[in-house]
Amino acid sequence: KGGVVVALSADHGFMPLPEATERRDPKGGRNRVRDVTIAKALNEAVDAELKRPAGATPLVYRLEGCSLWLDRAALAAKGAPSAKRVMAIVRHELATTWKDIVLETFIVDGAFRERGKDEIELRAWNARVPGRSGDLFVVPRYGVLVDPYDGKGSSHGTPWEFDTHVPMVLWGAGIAPRVLSA
Repeated sequence: KGGVVVALSADHGFMPLPEATERRDPKGGRNRVRDVTIAKALNEAVDAELKRPAGATPLVYRLEGCSLWLDRAALAAKGAPSAKRVMAIVRHELATTWKDIVLETFIVDGAFRERGKDEIELRAWNARVPGRSGDLFVVPRYGVLVDPYDGKGSSHGTPWEFDTHVPMVLWGAGIAPRVLSA
């Protein structure tokens, strides 16, 4: 009796839902965009730039969290463009058409710039997992939710501070009610 403590936590924090933020500040606007919307637009830009035929295999495989993958099998096919050329088009498109959504990008296979004191770049570097991360690390602007859930939740994996604040709840005998922030 009295010797049990229950602990609940998560593997990451999360950003406030854009709709909740909008209710508190109607001028703030909604900052939610579907991941598939971005991937589709990137594929369309790649196809247009390379003058690929309609119905060609998409070369941007997927965008999930901050990771963007190219379709390596499609890029290995005879007559396919180089991954470097496709990546250049993708990065240009993200920096221009999607500039209100995307802050910056880092090529995962390449060397990051000299590690300085830029907090976002350091967190992007720490999130990189060779063989698992995408080909491009895409940093959404602060407060932007690249949504994989069709408006039914939040996401994770950004280098922003809200993703590093991990909730933890302890309940049990001898634990006084209080809120702590570290």
